[in-house]
Amino acid sequence: MYPLIVIGILITANLLQFASCLSRSRPFYGTAPGHVQTRTEVNCTDPDRHVNMCSNPISSYLLLDIMYALGYFYTLYIFRYNEEEIESVETLITNIFRLNTAGTNNKIRPPKKTLRAILIFGIIWVLLQCVTNILVIVARILDCHVTAKGRVGFSTWIAVGGELPITVMYVLTVLVVLGFIGMDMMFLAVSANYGAQCEMLIFLFRCFNEKIQARAIPLEEAKKEYHRIGKYIDSLGKRFAVAMSLMEVIFIAQAVVSFISLYDVKNSATNGTTEKLFFTVGMSYVFLWFVIAMFPLTQAARLNSACNTTVQVLLDVCVFHYRDASQSDINLFISYMTLHSKQTKARLFYLPIYIGHIFGLLAVAFTVFVPLSELDIIKFRLW
Repeated sequence: MYPLIVIGILITANLLQFASCLSRSRPFYGTAPGHVQTRTEVNCTDPDRHVNMCSNPISSYLLLDIMYALGYFYTLYIFRYNEEEIESVETLITNIFRLNTAGTNNKIRPPKKTLRAILIFGIIWVLLQCVTNILVIVARILDCHVTAKGRVGFSTWIAVGGELPITVMYVLTVLVVLGFIGMDMMFLAVSANYGAQCEMLIFLFRCFNEKIQARAIPLEEAKKEYHRIGKYIDSLGKRFAVAMSLMEVIFIAQAVVSFISLYDVKNSATNGTTEKLFFTVGMSYVFLWFVIAMFPLTQAARLNSACNTTVQVLLDVCVFHYRDASQSDINLFISYMTLHSKQTKARLFYLPIYIGHIFGLLAVAFTVFVPLSELDIIKFRLW
């Protein structure tokens, strides 16, 4: 019953979002293609100015909703109907406490504080998104991008027989905001779960490194331990990373569209006050979508970095002999590590993620944007 209720809320929220033309990446109405609208042309009672208020419905709403639905249903399948995935996560948590208890270095910080920080970060992100969504509605009311009576307008296919009563308008507006909160909590659940699993695996690697450096376990046991951790990463990359990748597409698309749409702020506002408010809201969307998009990428890159560090520690220790292991056993272990280290990687979009890749993409984006901006190919009309 619970999944059906959630699905109903999400469908209602998406329908009302489209009906109110409230885009999460473009919070203000655009002008007609090729036309630069001046403030002297604005007439809040003119029905013609609402013609372009809900442009590009397929790219702005339908495609993103499809990606969102696929991510939600796949995640629902993993954590409610896939016993193997549930058992894998439970075993991972058990092994964290087991390795922490067996460790010999108390300086290794347990992941409890980091996991709590992830939760607090997620709650703050949802609250900021909620505040931004409310500011969008306030900005539209102040800017007259609403009905003639000064309230958020919904499409005529909802207002059967004429304009909706003001009470119904208020109720639908509240439902839109609550629906956005539900969607943001879903985004948070997927991202925080992926980030938390990455953090727990990083902790496993650190405990494992400490035990290897102290030569506290036999070589054969070390091989089994590394193989066990590799299975967790493989499970994370093959199943849950698919849902996270679908969500990443939404996050990145929303951040890019929010950033590009800032150029139209001046054309979309009717006065200086709402122009500043529109720009603030637009920048907030850019920041919030960028942060939620970077979090899983950063966690995956940190996990791969921890994996590489573990491989290096194992190879260094084996070079200087390892307890009572023979040289043939050490050679076999090095061959095993060399073979499996390339496969034991955290992946998104079926690609291993590294810190260098993230900084490289950001550097390329910055390098492309600055010349285009200087050449006035990309123009930002701020206040």
